[in-house]
Amino acid sequence: KTPGKSSGKKTNQNVPDFDRFKKYLLIAVVLLLLLAVFLWWALFLAPKATIRIQGVTREVSAEEDITLDPKAETSQADERILAATPHQEGRTLSKTFQPSGTTTVGDKASGEVTITNDCYETESTTTVEEGTAITSQGGYVFVNDVAFDIAPASVEGGSCQSSQVTVSVTADQIGSQYNIDPTSFTVEGFPSGSNGINGESEKQMTGGSSEEVPTVTESDIKTARQQLLNQERETVKKTLRNQFDDSHYIVDASFRKNITKATSEPAPGEEAEGKARLILQVTYTLLGVQQSDLEALLAHIYRQQVEKGQQLGVIDNGLEDLQLQRNQEAKGSYFVRASGVLGPDISTDELKNQIAGKSYGETVEFIEAKPNVTTAKVNLSPLWVGSVPQEHGKIEIIFEVADPDSDDTGD
Repeated sequence: KTPGKSSGKKTNQNVPDFDRFKKYLLIAVVLLLLLAVFLWWALFLAPKATIRIQGVTREVSAEEDITLDPKAETSQADERILAATPHQEGRTLSKTFQPSGTTTVGDKASGEVTITNDCYETESTTTVEEGTAITSQGGYVFVNDVAFDIAPASVEGGSCQSSQVTVSVTADQIGSQYNIDPTSFTVEGFPSGSNGINGESEKQMTGGSSEEVPTVTESDIKTARQQLLNQERETVKKTLRNQFDDSHYIVDASFRKNITKATSEPAPGEEAEGKARLILQVTYTLLGVQQSDLEALLAHIYRQQVEKGQQLGVIDNGLEDLQLQRNQEAKGSYFVRASGVLGPDISTDELKNQIAGKSYGETVEFIEAKPNVTTAKVNLSPLWVGSVPQEHGKIEIIFEVADPDSDDTGD
């Protein structure tokens, strides 16, 4: 061999593939993270327990008068008083409407009448007071605009010489029918004819007129008011309901309105040119009570129906179907009607503390040992969970009322 020259053969050497190694390492890390997340979910998030309890039950009812008092600071179940929270909404409502009434408007006729003292009084002046009826031969009544005096008649040579005075008169009613032709008149309170006080007009009475015009009636206002209030009722009630939070039970029967001012344009009886308008200033009120207070009141009423020594508590207070009706006779008085169910007297929060961490069998045995409990069904999930979770939020306790018509005995 020549020194310094290769033999021509390649040498096999194992060189590590670092890219592949990093790839496998990354996959392993991801898998470990996924495993850790799964274990965290499986051990801490997923576990939950649902416990269904059946026992001795009794149906109860509440039919009582109660008081909702917005001024009360606290509720008193034994006194049947619930502290109420009022919410109010002020609204200005307006509505146009077509008047249905009519009235007659116009002017009064006027003119002059000459009053003659036909020897009625010969010694002293006769005074006729303002507003005295001076009636025409046809029965149309006029009145003198101002008081006037009639001079005494004079007697000369054995014969009577009459005295006269001319006065302005105005018809006591509007209308063209008072535009009467010249005629004779009588004066209220005085005799007519010879030896009396008589009147005579020399010209026709003028200026009398009348026409029918539309007017607003009380019935129009009542109808418009009712339509306006009905139109706004549900909208305002929804606004008031939205002012309460979820902790309140809203008493729909408490919804009421107070009309603080009502204005009709024009006013009733006045002439309306076209359509009229009604403007209402209204304050609406809706009451709510703390749901916990209402539940406590129902529980108090229900428990009064339990005989001494019976360990029964409320498992269904009937709040969903509860009825509250306002008593019209007394302010703030309402009638409550509800149906509930009593069962084993168990505090759910206390029970969760007692069974947390117990196994399936321990939980069933513990619950079924309580008074008036007949059956306890425990469902732990997922499948690998073997005990009740420690966290209260993962424990659901359901009291079940057995259907009296159900048949669990089989065929």
